This record gives sequence, C-alpha cells and structure tokens, in this order.
Amino acid sequence: MSDFETDSADVFDSDGDGIDDAASVDTDGDGLIDATGYDTDGDGVIDSIDLDTDGDGIIDAVAEDTDGDGIIDTAYVDTDGDGVADTELYDTDGDGVFETARSTPMATGCSTQRWPTPTATG
Repeated sequence: MSDFETDSADVFDSDGDGIDDAASVDTDGDGLIDATGYDTDGDGVIDSIDLDTDGDGIIDAVAEDTDGDGIIDTAYVDTDGDGVADTELYDTDGDGVFETARSTPMATGCSTQRWPTPTATG
C-alpha cells in the first residue's frame, strides 16, 4: 500500500527501500509535471515540493517544511530562469504566509535542479 494518495499523482520510491517517498502531479493535464513532492526525512509526510510555476516543464521553485509542522515555511525561487534559485522566502511566524524575502546570487546554494530523477514503483 502506498504512503501517498494516488488519485492524481504518480508515486515513486526514489531510494529503493520499498516505501514511496515522492509524488509527481500534472495539475493541468498537459503532460508536463507541475509539482513533485518529496518526503525527505522518511516520516511519510511530504516536506519538500518542486514546482513548475510557469508550465514550461522546468522547476522554478522549491517549497519546504523545514521545521516538520506540516506547513510550508521556506521557498527558494528561480526568478530569472537560469535553473538556480536566487530568492529565498520565509514564513517566520508559522501562519502559512511568507513575511520575509531575501535575494541572493544563489540562495543558500540551492539549485532548483538538485533532485535525482525518481524511480517509479509501478
């Protein structure tokens, strides 16, 4: 049985341990993945999401739940389309709204192309 709902997503076991730890979604039906969520700490909850916000098939934002409370609190965004995050967004009070933004040449060294290709669990 999968750890993730599969209604509109393909699930993956990217580390080969038999537990699904990633899900990819095509929200608009164009055949391009719009979002891929990852369970980076193995607790069965997606805590990092790669997003294609402009529909070009290239990841341009990564949203993360860095404190494990189930609310996205950090986002890294590639605003210039070069494949490298250049803006960091933070929800500092846990209300689900980003209050702080910081532009950096390479936001915390976070490349939006940092994830390995997941392996389908079929």
